[in-house]
Amino acid sequence: MFVLAAPTEDVWVQKALGGMDAILLDHAHCEKKAASTALGLIYRYPDRTSLLVPLARLAREELDHFEQVLAHMNERGIVFERQEPSPYAGRPMDACFRD
Repeated sequence: MFVLAAPTEDVWVQKALGGMDAILLDHAHCEKKAASTALGLIYRYPDRTSLLVPLARLAREELDHFEQVLAHMNERGIVFERQEPSPYAGRPMDACFRD
């Protein structure tokens, strides 16, 4: 069992529950990205034969999760749509690829 180092404050829990639509949308995108990454690794490293089946299984599992999240979203009337990239995620990438 995973034990947190500190208790979660009620304010955070209430904020998360109030933003469940956004959390589900983000979760769907994360599942989609995980499946895509597994497939990308299969294409990039076809010579790593010991990884091909585990990566294929992982891709299927993540797509199954993606479908599950989409079903929850559909029940709540949430439309799957593009997400704007997080400015936070872009800053480290900008620092890595500066000219």
